[in-house]
Amino acid sequence: MESVVVDSLQQTGPVWWIPLGLGFAVLLGCLGALSLAADRRSHPLRRPFDTLSRLTGVPAWCAAGIGIALWSLLVALVGFSWDVAWHADLGRDQALLTPPHVMILTGLIGIGVAALASIALATADRARVGLAIGRLRVPWSALPMGIMALGAVIGFPLDNYWHSVYGIDVTMWSPTHLLMIGGASLTPVAAWLMLAEAGPPRAGGRVKLLSEALAGSLLLGMSTFQLEFDLGIPQWQALYHPVLIALAMGVGLVAAREALGRGGALRAVAAFLVVRGLIALLVGPVFGLSLERFPLYIGGALVVEAVFLATPRMLPALRVLITGLLIATAGMTVDWGWTHVWSPQPWHPRLLASWWVVIVIAVAGSFLGSALGRAVAHLSQLVHFSGIAMAFAVMVAMLAVPFPRHGLDVSATVTASPAGARLPTITREGLATFEQDMTVSLTVSPATAVSDADVFRVFTWQGGSLIISPLRPTSDGRYAVDGAVPTGGSWKSIVFLEKADVVAAVPVSFPADPAYGLAAIPPPVEASRRATFEPASAYLTRESHGGSALPAVLAYTSLAVIGVTWGAAVIGVGEAMRRRVTASLTLPALRGAGA
Repeated sequence: MESVVVDSLQQTGPVWWIPLGLGFAVLLGCLGALSLAADRRSHPLRRPFDTLSRLTGVPAWCAAGIGIALWSLLVALVGFSWDVAWHADLGRDQALLTPPHVMILTGLIGIGVAALASIALATADRARVGLAIGRLRVPWSALPMGIMALGAVIGFPLDNYWHSVYGIDVTMWSPTHLLMIGGASLTPVAAWLMLAEAGPPRAGGRVKLLSEALAGSLLLGMSTFQLEFDLGIPQWQALYHPVLIALAMGVGLVAAREALGRGGALRAVAAFLVVRGLIALLVGPVFGLSLERFPLYIGGALVVEAVFLATPRMLPALRVLITGLLIATAGMTVDWGWTHVWSPQPWHPRLLASWWVVIVIAVAGSFLGSALGRAVAHLSQLVHFSGIAMAFAVMVAMLAVPFPRHGLDVSATVTASPAGARLPTITREGLATFEQDMTVSLTVSPATAVSDADVFRVFTWQGGSLIISPLRPTSDGRYAVDGAVPTGGSWKSIVFLEKADVVAAVPVSFPADPAYGLAAIPPPVEASRRATFEPASAYLTRESHGGSALPAVLAYTSLAVIGVTWGAAVIGVGEAMRRRVTASLTLPALRGAGA
């Protein structure tokens, strides 16, 4: 019986491979059905893509690249959501090739296969695309897609190296993780540009449906960076949450409106909500892990649609500027309220002091989104590519503003009292131990140090679920948790504080970690524990430790180089699309003048 329990906790038993098996079953089923409907005279390997080309109205090289990329992104997204919730609820992995990891890796490799399939079919058809190197034909858009896949796949072994040197910590935003997340999250941009490279939209709804799927995929991709906030386990400033949401709305919703026309932003949000909702239900109730509480984006979509409808004759660049400003203000009010209804990370008024970051990044994101959407729709660009590069640089600068994290030179006295029976349990390592629910109270000195905090709670995790317990004031400087929190077993528990650039914690209870020589921190039952608020990373990633500087140099250098390459590749392809549109608009005028 004990081995069965441990195997269930490790999620390595045969049942946990079913999601990946279903993903491959869907892929093979679709390829088989498309092959049966194809012309038998064509090569067996290209038959499904010829049928997909006929169904979508785009060339085979484009249909193959986008079709494989969309399947790969869905597999990677399910694996990623599963993996983050798994770490939050149950801790670090006991093996590298877990089912969620294999799903992520399959998706990342699939993105590379999508780029290669596009190149292979473009070469076979001698398509008039991008680069011509002898007989080889390389679509411009296949370059950023391939680079994103390569960077993401490189992140996988580099991540294993990172953890082997610094410990298997659990954070989403390490440099190696960002390589993998970023490569997949930005792939919809490359896929949408692939659709643009296939030529101007044709009459009929088939190409438009493909474009709408990519618009929803872009919102899904950009929302992945918010997942720690969606679960209520942020390791960065609270300001990052609205900043990331504003960026996603600026890029994704403006791109959708420019590319799809009236109602495009709302349809993109509808697709996002359906897919994120289904994945949240799969990972949460079905897999038995924590539920993702994602943003709505509806306020931003309504703002985008309203501005574009109300200003048809306005200078387009001014319209995009106004859209960005309103996304960051009126558009964010819906998600502000939604955080108090649904999110584990409610926003508080002190965030307004730094809201200028949200405004600037929403404007920069709106110009980037407009550039992407107009490239897809084959419309003339509002600004030169140097302006797009500037918007990209502003976006990066705004993402750096909430980056610093600090402790707080404030003391806290933590007290715990047993509540209920002491129960036997088995840890993930198969060790017999006990769990004990505790009531927790806290005294802070000085009393005003945590007033107006962005987040102030007891945070308990990795014992089988994720528990967020708000601290309510009971008197001046004294706080308590309603109910009780679990301790013992595999549970970790801290008092967690976010206030501006302070992201700090004091411990409540931690199990021993023999793998890293870490002693247990027992709950303060016999006597109160007095501690200073340390940077929260000291407890959230307690198992991390120092080591050689080489992995850090490699990881951060790779992230910087590959990130800049991703941005340059996307902007470069967008510029190629702009020149094509400019040429198509100029050539008829020249012909008319010659006549």
